[in-house]
Amino acid sequence: MTPQGAAPHGDRSDWIWLLLPYAMLLLTSAYAGFTGEVGAAQVPRTIVISLALVAWHTFWAIGHRHWLARALVPMAMYFVGLVALCALLLEISPSYLPMYLVCYAIAFVALPGVWAYVGLILAASVPVALAGALGWQEPNLAVNLGGLALAGVIGWSIRKSEAETAARTAALTELARAHEDLERASAENVALQDRLVTEARESGVLAERTRLAAEIHDTLAAALSGIVSQLEALDAELAPEDPIRGRVRLSTDLARENLREARLSIQALRPTALQHQHLHLALTELTKAFEQAHGLTARVHVTGTVVDIPQDVEDALVRISREALTNIRRHAGAGQVHLTLSYFGDSIALDIADDGAGFGDPNPRGHGLQIMTERAQGVGGAVQVRTDPDAGTTVTATVPLPGRTVVA
Repeated sequence: MTPQGAAPHGDRSDWIWLLLPYAMLLLTSAYAGFTGEVGAAQVPRTIVISLALVAWHTFWAIGHRHWLARALVPMAMYFVGLVALCALLLEISPSYLPMYLVCYAIAFVALPGVWAYVGLILAASVPVALAGALGWQEPNLAVNLGGLALAGVIGWSIRKSEAETAARTAALTELARAHEDLERASAENVALQDRLVTEARESGVLAERTRLAAEIHDTLAAALSGIVSQLEALDAELAPEDPIRGRVRLSTDLARENLREARLSIQALRPTALQHQHLHLALTELTKAFEQAHGLTARVHVTGTVVDIPQDVEDALVRISREALTNIRRHAGAGQVHLTLSYFGDSIALDIADDGAGFGDPNPRGHGLQIMTERAQGVGGAVQVRTDPDAGTTVTATVPLPGRTVVA
């Protein structure tokens, strides 16, 4: 039986009730023939009515299952025709009375809502009204009414149980949907928290770098600038042949060199070095400043498809480049420096190659290299050094990347 509002053609229990008329018609016909209640003269009529009942039930109930408990008019026509055919069989032999038990069940399968009880009353009334069937005798009437009440209670109970089952199924479906929505919202919340933490960390890093740049500018750079001015004033006061003048000029050059280093540090620390531009553009600006300050030729090359990378990775590679350029100027005696930025999709590599003297130790240990290694490790990367005497040195920093968006 199918509760009102449910999808009847998906309920396997409906098939049990829909196949019951065939089974009951076969059993009652066999019983009537075995007991001889159907005479030879009535056999053709019985066969015709039985075939008509089979065709009627097959066309309406089996062939149009989507009407069950939904379309009142066609199902009412079907049920009235079913009861009428059962009545014709009952007029032939009382052996067909069990067919009305089938009608009781079919009323709840075919008719929607309260119309099932109307059909139940109709099915129970016909045997009583037919002469020669149960008749209007009190015992028969009491049995029929008792069966009618029992069928009504059973049908109501089954429908109520099915309605509760359908409601529980709908509630479980809604609960599962709500659980999925909750999991999706939780995942989005976790992603949002991660993004907020990342943004807060990057904001803190940029704020600290800005603060350090300002402090270097206001203290170290300002002090070096003052020292340069004082040394220049002293040099102007000394006589050209004064022996101290050579040391003053050496000290002035040293102070100017450290002032340039301080200004490069300020440039690398300021967040504007990487805002509104990509890493290779920031490296180009860094090499231009390096060329202007020290006279060495420095070039930037890019290979692979340029993608957006995390701010901390960009910062680390810029600072590694600056440290490598400083080491080249101080120790390599090089004339050219080439920075090659390679995008590999899942990683990025920066090669800083010079044509300087190189060194013999294949595993050099120095303060500058240690700084570069620590900066690379801070973003999950590594630094390798390849060098040969008189063949130059190449420093390679490699950093893994998550999935990134391609930059047009």
